[in-house]
Amino acid sequence: MDKDKSKTVRAERTARMKLSAEESLKRMEEFPKRKEKFVSAIKPEPVYHRLVVVAEPKAIIWLVDDYWHPVQKAIGTLDTSVLRGRYFIELGESGLNGVAYPIELFDDLRLTQDLLEAGPECLRQPPKLLD
Repeated sequence: MDKDKSKTVRAERTARMKLSAEESLKRMEEFPKRKEKFVSAIKPEPVYHRLVVVAEPKAIIWLVDDYWHPVQKAIGTLDTSVLRGRYFIELGESGLNGVAYPIELFDDLRLTQDLLEAGPECLRQPPKLLD
C-alpha cells in the first residue's frame, strides 16, 4: 500500500513540475513586456535643484562633486541645476587652489562668496577613480 502512494505522489509531482515548467517558459516570453512596465513604474524621475553662487566678478568658481571631479566652471556667477547631494565649491582667480567649501544640496540654494568663506572649509582632495 505504501508503494502505491509513493507512485501516485511521484506521478502528481511530475505533472505539477511539467505544468510549472510550461508556465515558466510562457512567463519568460512575457517578461520583457512586464519588465518595461515594472521598471518604468518604480524608476523615479531625477530631481534637479537650482544652485546659484555669486562671487567677485573676476572670481573663477568651480563646482566639484563628492568624488572631487569638476562638474562645472563659471566666472563671477555660477547658475546651474544639479542633482541633490554633496558638492564642493572652489573659488579663486587661478581656479582649483586647494581650499574647498562643502555644501549639501537638498533644495534650491543661493550662496555668496562671503557666506562660503565664513562657513566650513576643507583641503582639496585628488579625484577618486570610480570602478
